[in-house]
Amino acid sequence: MKVYILLVEDDAMVRQNLIDLLEAESFDVKAAHNGAEALDILEHFIPDIIICDVMMPVMDGHAMLKNVRDMKNLADIPFIFLTAKADPSEQRKGMVLGADDYLTKPFTRDQLLSAIDIRLQKRDLMRQKYNEQLDSLRNSISGTLPHELRTPLTGIIGFAEYLLDNLETTSPEEAREFLTFILNSGKRLHRLIENYVTYSDLQMKRMSMNTSGYRTSVAMSVLEVITQIAQNESYEFERSDDLVIDVEDTELLVQEKDAEKIFTEIIDNAFRFSKMGNKVKIVGRKEETLFLIRIIDSGIGMTPEQVESIGAYVQFDRHKHEQQGSGLGITIAKGLTELLGGKFSIHSTVGVGTTVECRLPHNG
Repeated sequence: MKVYILLVEDDAMVRQNLIDLLEAESFDVKAAHNGAEALDILEHFIPDIIICDVMMPVMDGHAMLKNVRDMKNLADIPFIFLTAKADPSEQRKGMVLGADDYLTKPFTRDQLLSAIDIRLQKRDLMRQKYNEQLDSLRNSISGTLPHELRTPLTGIIGFAEYLLDNLETTSPEEAREFLTFILNSGKRLHRLIENYVTYSDLQMKRMSMNTSGYRTSVAMSVLEVITQIAQNESYEFERSDDLVIDVEDTELLVQEKDAEKIFTEIIDNAFRFSKMGNKVKIVGRKEETLFLIRIIDSGIGMTPEQVESIGAYVQFDRHKHEQQGSGLGITIAKGLTELLGGKFSIHSTVGVGTTVECRLPHNG
């Protein structure tokens, strides 16, 4: 298979020597004099690897690399810098921007070919892993999602048809009951679709190592957000008396919508898998750099193996317990917490209950 290389080098002699060397090894090479010219080439040419000088006129290598990493269709292309300096601080700057390797001039033919081979192998391995994860996700979805979509849809269609066929004979009380069921089924379906989209987005972010949009720090009151979500959830499950909140207030350094999603999924899970009359306790305490939120229920619990196997579209003992949901919620909460720079853990005992610990960055 042909390998395409974009070479960016301002020195005409060095550039031509490298073109000759690479073409002798059967690489297909396009060359540019500087970063700006290279970006123009990239508008109609996507290489397998970019080899770029650091010090160049018009646009240097660092500026070009930043532009490349900001382009979604080019962000994962291996990028090798060529430099006349062996300065560690300069190399560090390039690595922070997303460079994959450095070659210090003068370098040998074997060093260049070895660097190219290693980076292409790593790229192929990452793509293989990405495809395997994507296949696994597809298989999980195909096995579970149809059932989860069918259940609320059956209720919506069935009760709507009944109301239409019996409009004149249905009492207002019955109609209200049926419409409430339709509304709740619609909400369940809407949440499932939202969780599916969120989970897919998280998976893509993780696999591409692109966490932009998740690490933006915006201070928000943890007590205010948790109290509102917990009260709403307890009301939905008609268990307001079971809710206990003991949360020290502070400002979390996360987007409010992200915190709301995490807390909603964990608290919903606690109520869903515990019985009426059993307390759901929410505790929040400051730690050194992270804020600990602990959600404790006295529900059905899980075995250590089940805790270890928690993932999207995984449900345990469905034949014993009526689980409404796709298994996405707790997986989303964990993935989102980790993308925000936090920590997530679950401790559970069968027949005793489950404790979820979520740690998020706070404002001290």
